[in-house]
Formats: sequence, C-alpha cells, structure tokens
Amino acid sequence: MTITATSGAVLIVDDDPQIRWLLAEYARELGIRPSEAENGASALEQARRSRPDLILLDVAMPQMDGKQFLAHLRADPQLRGVPVIVISGASETDVAVSCIEMGAEDFLTKPFQPALLRARMRSSLERARLQAHERLRVLDRAKDDFLRLISHELRTPMTGVMGAADALADPALDGASRAEAIEVLRAAVERLHAIVEHALLLTSVRVSGEESSLAPHPLEAVVSAARARAVPAAARRGVTLGPAPAGPDWILCEPGLLADALTALLECAAKFSAEGEAVALASRTDGATVTVSIDVTGRGIPPEARGRFFDVLAVREPLTPGGDLGLGPPVAAEVLRVLGGGVSVESHEAGVRFVVTLQAADSAAAGAV
Repeated sequence: MTITATSGAVLIVDDDPQIRWLLAEYARELGIRPSEAENGASALEQARRSRPDLILLDVAMPQMDGKQFLAHLRADPQLRGVPVIVISGASETDVAVSCIEMGAEDFLTKPFQPALLRARMRSSLERARLQAHERLRVLDRAKDDFLRLISHELRTPMTGVMGAADALADPALDGASRAEAIEVLRAAVERLHAIVEHALLLTSVRVSGEESSLAPHPLEAVVSAARARAVPAAARRGVTLGPAPAGPDWILCEPGLLADALTALLECAAKFSAEGEAVALASRTDGATVTVSIDVTGRGIPPEARGRFFDVLAVREPLTPGGDLGLGPPVAAEVLRVLGGGVSVESHEAGVRFVVTLQAADSAAAGAV
C-alpha cells in the first residue's frame, strides 16, 4: 500500500499508552510529528505551549475528559481553529453528535480502521492548510484596504495640521489668531485619531468579524454606553443626545462591537443636527427583530448621495458644513452586518433618520443570562 506523505504536528490525547503509541506510529507513517498527552488537562497545557495542526482525542479520560477538553479548546481564541478527530470506544450516536456539536471535526469508534484513520487525518490537515491560506489572503487584503483607507482619509486633517502649524510658527501672530490656530490643530488631531481608530476597527471586523459569537444583552445598556461615548462630540456642535430608549428589549450582539457602531452613528447624527437641537432615540420590537431609530432635526441628505452613504470611500464633504463624515457610516454598517443586523438612512424635510435593525433575543435565552 502506498501512503501519501503529509506534514504537520498532531497531538494524541488518550489515557491508554498502547493506543497513543499506535496512533503515533500511524502519524509518523504519514510524515506527521506526534506528541502525546494522557488526559485533557495535560493536552490543553501542551496545546497552549505549542499549537498543533491536528488533535486526536479520546472521550473517557481522567483529569478532564474529551468533552471538557473540547469546551476549553473552543473557548480559546488561539486554539479554537485546530481540527479535532474524536476516537472513542463509545459507539453511541448521541456521543458522536455531542462531540460534533461541541466543535469536533470528525468521529471514529474503536477499534478503528487504519486506512480510514489515515484518510481522515490527511483530509483534516489539508482543510486546515486551505483555511490558513485563506486566512492569510484575508489578512493581506485587509492590510491593503487599511493602507488605502488611511491614505484616502488622512489628507483633509493633515492639511489642517500643517496649516495650523505654519500659523503658530509665525512670531507676529496675535493672541486671537493663535487661539484660533490652536483650535484648528486640536480639531485636526482629534480627527486623525478618529480616522485611525475607525480604520483599525473596520479592518479588524473584516478580518475576524465572521467569527463573532453573539449572546443576549439588554438593549438599553448597550445604547446607553454608546450614548455616553458620543455625548462629547455632540456637545462640541451644540447638540444634545436624547436618553436611551427604556424597555425590556434584549438583543443578540457583542456589546462592545455594537456600542462602537452606535457611537459612530450618533456622532454622525450630531453632524446633521442643527445647533441647539436634540437627537432622539427610540426602539420597537417586531417579532425576531429589534429596530432602533436615531432621528435628527437639521440637514438632509441629497438624493444622489443616499445610495453611497455607507460606502467606504464615498466623498462626504458636501453633506455637512461642519466637516466630512469620515469612516463612521461604513464602520457602523460593517459591524451591524457582522452582528446579523443592518442600518439604513432616510432623509426628509426636517432632517435625517438612521434605522438600525438587530436580532432579538428570545425571552428564554435572555432570562438565562
């Protein structure tokens, strides 16, 4: 029989030394470097010390069994992507289903067929390589996108920095002009910081957002956190933010990410608001969807700009006299997409309304948290 050469490292986890020896021999025949652990606790320690390419896992073991090991593995961001083949003496279907549901890639029963085991090992390692290659492509594309975003967005605030710096270097500058130049410099630096933060968040979401894990959270708490972060930017424009909508609504989300998206939308809303006006927030539940509306009294959006409002490289300078909208809208749209929701913008005679849709958490899930 011809055995196709493979490569990589496999961690063999079984409390039976004879089984470990046999599996290690099969691995070596495929050109795979084996390491061994006699229980889940030892295996977890080894995996964190040196990440394997594949794990062969027994279920019934002392000091952390296979299912407990799987739970720890999938909770670890550095190890959750390692493929696991469960090899167990238990032939019950429910054991196999349980392991697959917990993240195992495959399940074999003892005694196993060597040819089938080798095929499953080769297949798992090949899939892992393809996923790693795709991951590198995503990272490379994200790097290019980040650099393109930065080069596009930094031009306007950099012009402000350079102009203010030139003015402050003039020894004949009077006090009032100096104070004005300092304010221009402060605003430009603040804008630069926001651009970099938004570009990093957008890139991070595109790279890892698809792996986001959603859990039930109270809507009011998340909106309140976003509101508190957006208040300073709104206040600088003479705009107030209304209270977060009170109510029993629970949503499926990652609260930090959702607060980032809502903060970006609230800061954007403040730019459309007329000075002295208040941004109003409201929510309603419709079956499996929770809708949050952000209403602005002030400026509208020209019809020709609405279709590209959430585009990353859309030109937004003409939309608000107080400065361009930057990356806030596309950041919010991308984050909400990853969270299983979305955002749209409506323009009317009185101003603008942002409509955010989120996934509702069922009452049983919310009550269990």
